[in-house]
Amino acid sequence: TTWHKEFQWNSLVQEAGISDDDKRLYKWDFDGSLARALAGQEREGDPDETGIVWNRVAEVSLMGALGCGKQLLQFVIDEMEYGTEYDYIVLQATDHAVSFYEKMGFVRVGAIAKPDRQQMARQKEMVEQKLQARAEVLETRRHERTQAVEHKRLARREALRILNEGWRPLVAETLDHLETLPAAAPYLHAGPGMPAQA
Repeated sequence: TTWHKEFQWNSLVQEAGISDDDKRLYKWDFDGSLARALAGQEREGDPDETGIVWNRVAEVSLMGALGCGKQLLQFVIDEMEYGTEYDYIVLQATDHAVSFYEKMGFVRVGAIAKPDRQQMARQKEMVEQKLQARAEVLETRRHERTQAVEHKRLARREALRILNEGWRPLVAETLDHLETLPAAAPYLHAGPGMPAQA
């Protein structure tokens, strides 16, 4: 199954992902005949809904490192050889698993999945819209934080002004009262850290 409208089986072009090292080291579809045979298979479906399905091509997926992969894969191959439902088996292999699959008779075939340009443009537009919306949210939050900080600064300033204005008469009244007390007089005119006058 593929979800790309322009998916192609093609072993002979660079875009297929078969490197020169792969060609030297592994079994591959060197004349493109296997890719052409796969490309000629009947397929149906919609890449935007169910995906495109090659009805006579079985896609095998195995879990590695279980110790029973060879037996499972051989069982699948044997069942498909005796059955009439599938003509080909395909799978995706990691670099470390290529030699295992080659021993089981698999050959590397190139595949190209060209993305749908219109779909990519729609996705790009959606991402840009999300980024723009996120930037607007962040800008709004930054503006709100700036306003909150400014509000706190102004509120503190106003509180200090009110405090100063409210305490000033009280302090003046207290100092006036202290000046009338003979015991406090020597301390009232001494500077910070200076001894009281005797």
